[in-house]
Amino acid sequence: SGYFKTASHLVSYAKIPTTGRTLFVSISKKEIYKNYLDGLLPFFLIMFVSFVIFSFILFWVFYKLQYFEKLKQLNTDFIKNSNDINALMIDKISFRSLIDKILQKFIENPYIDLCIFYFKEKNEMKIKSYSAKENCLECFELKALSDKLCSVYFLDLAKNSLQARIINAKNSQIYKHCGIKFVGVFPVVFENKIIGSLIIAGRNDIVLQSSEISNILMQFLDNFKNKLKLMKLEKLQESGKSKARYFAYHDQLTGLNNRSFFIERLNQAIAKSRRTNTNIALFSMDLDGFKAINDTFGHDIGDRLLKAVAKRLKSVVRQEDTLSRFGGDEFLLFTDSFETKGELEEIAKRILNTIKKPFIIDTQQMSVGISIGIACSLGITNASQEDYLKVADELLYTSKNTGKNKYTIAEV
Repeated sequence: SGYFKTASHLVSYAKIPTTGRTLFVSISKKEIYKNYLDGLLPFFLIMFVSFVIFSFILFWVFYKLQYFEKLKQLNTDFIKNSNDINALMIDKISFRSLIDKILQKFIENPYIDLCIFYFKEKNEMKIKSYSAKENCLECFELKALSDKLCSVYFLDLAKNSLQARIINAKNSQIYKHCGIKFVGVFPVVFENKIIGSLIIAGRNDIVLQSSEISNILMQFLDNFKNKLKLMKLEKLQESGKSKARYFAYHDQLTGLNNRSFFIERLNQAIAKSRRTNTNIALFSMDLDGFKAINDTFGHDIGDRLLKAVAKRLKSVVRQEDTLSRFGGDEFLLFTDSFETKGELEEIAKRILNTIKKPFIIDTQQMSVGISIGIACSLGITNASQEDYLKVADELLYTSKNTGKNKYTIAEV
């Protein structure tokens, strides 16, 4: 029938039909509020817990997305870095320039602060080249000078690491001194031997979370190994060409210029003389007593004696002159750097004096002489290469037939 409120209760009433009575029901306000709150509390609690869990999941998903994005960017940077370095290896440059440029490219990577190439020299690993960002360069240089911590740490890795790996350095002394959080060591294997090591280091430990970095750098090392093979092949080819060029113009026994080179230089000088009226002189020289030594001591001693003679001749002729072994124990000397016959005679005397001194071959003392014929022209001449050779040869035999161990000089 109705209700009313008191200070502490709610009261509801109803008239009971036919009795004339009224029924009153009262309830404490506190109990109402308590029941109401008891009903809402689980709901709010569930809502709060759901919100916390949802927020946590959202945060975790966001974090993971950010994390995977960072890993993706990390791998992208390393792949780009590797591609740039591979492009460098196409160029034909020296080995030292190549590794310097490779290290510089590595340092451009935002995750790498220090990069070192070690290579074996006399079975000891030594730094061939290194590069570092400014914040790490100070650590590497100053610590290496003061307590050698960095130097010893990286050298030990270079010497003892047989497999590629990336190390968590956060528990090491290198982290306390330099803030380095990761160190990657990658042995350089060439012809089944470890010839060196590439070491990278940095302060961003996300590198430790990537499973791709090692694969990327190992692929780079495979390309680097192929480049080393190519450089070695090119060096061998160049060496072969150099040797071929050398032997084309040099006597294999004495190392002096051979007949082909000498005739070529003589013809050039004759052509120049006809244009500029320069002087020309050709010395034809033959050892006295060589055959007896060769027959007595054998060809091996004879060859060694010829080497010794060539060495002495080379020591007394001038750098601008051309000395050649023409064959057997015959030597030729050509010069166009003189003014008078007197200068040629001085050269001949020096040759005679140096050759007459005894030679010691295998504790055996032996002596030979040398006969010299000098064909020269002063100023304008129409003499040919054959003329110089013929006149010098005739003068040589004049020296031999008139006492040996002497020189004879005449103009062509």
